[in-house]
Amino acid sequence: MAIKVKTKNITMAQHSIREIADFLVQTKLLELDQLLGYTEAEINHLEGLVGSPLPLSFRQFLKIMGHGAGNLFEGEDFFFLSPHWYSTLRDNAVALLAENGNPFTLPENAFVFTSHQGWMFAYFLLDPDEDDPPVYSYGETDEGEVPVRDADTFTQYLKSRIDLEMEQHRDR
Repeated sequence: MAIKVKTKNITMAQHSIREIADFLVQTKLLELDQLLGYTEAEINHLEGLVGSPLPLSFRQFLKIMGHGAGNLFEGEDFFFLSPHWYSTLRDNAVALLAENGNPFTLPENAFVFTSHQGWMFAYFLLDPDEDDPPVYSYGETDEGEVPVRDADTFTQYLKSRIDLEMEQHRDR
């Protein structure tokens, strides 16, 4: 199944993801050779598995560091070891909701892109009109039954996670 990718001018989100990667290298949080990106073929394969185009910001993230970025986000399932990894993350999110007796149902178009040690997950909704979608998260320690809007965009979420990593790195 071929997925048609929107062809717009390079978006701000794409610039921002590249700038984030450059910042990580310039500040010596990681080396350039630790940025392990997806090939275009791997991204296309993932979109075929998902059955929907991925947001441009997330495609850019995958191209630059989708397979890994050194020790960044250590302890989290943030990087996609293979295109099939998305189904594992989604299955784990559904299981977490069930284990906690949460009546919330993950929307069909929810793309779970990270989880942390089995107690939290984050996702965005696949929408062909969104280049940099809002991010929602759920954790078993959160109050309430529905995930919360964690960031207005995937790029903002990524930046906030890196800020947190930097704080933790300074505290070591």
